[in-house]
Amino acid sequence: MKNRHMACCALLLAALLGACDQKPKRVGVPTHTLNWTDIDVGRVLVGSIDGGESGWTPNAPPVHSSQTPPIGFGSEACCADVPLEWHPGLQTTVRWLRDTLPSNEQDRTGAEWLTATVNIPPWKNGGGDLMVVILPDDKIKVVVAEPGINWDALKVRPAANDPYVVKGTVMLDLTRSRMSQETWSAYKRKHNLPADIDERLDKAASAAAEAS
Repeated sequence: MKNRHMACCALLLAALLGACDQKPKRVGVPTHTLNWTDIDVGRVLVGSIDGGESGWTPNAPPVHSSQTPPIGFGSEACCADVPLEWHPGLQTTVRWLRDTLPSNEQDRTGAEWLTATVNIPPWKNGGGDLMVVILPDDKIKVVVAEPGINWDALKVRPAANDPYVVKGTVMLDLTRSRMSQETWSAYKRKHNLPADIDERLDKAASAAAEAS
């Protein structure tokens, strides 16, 4: 595990550890998407964690009946930027693209972007791989594993009352931006969106641009 981390993230680690002494020390770690659902996860974007660089985790196909979930351990990306030490209140915002109709070329209304801000549970010993756990009902959890952890310990689905599991919400603005006009019109009909939804989204985008 140690050699894999060094090969994956050496440049990022060198840059981060050379930063101002007043900032917490950080490390770049490999990332995984653990998909516990039968829905395709096409993209996962991980926001800044405690002021670090944003990152991403690999795409994850749906779990089939012949497979034992989650199946994301075999695929990883580089890297997530995390503090070496956990502290209370540590969180990140995750955006992910899930597609309920990945094989339907005629109906592309199943591809939606979701977002959720999640608190990250404690870890020790410097932090290991980062896992974005995708659960049914558009719920997710973000875990930073212990270095050298027994991977089987992560192959347990979070409990229904897990305080670190959060339900995501659909990002209509980002969902709209990736659809053709025809698909977006079909999507609005499918979900019975308000007639003025485009005007609302445009106003929100303008307000966000002015605020920035």
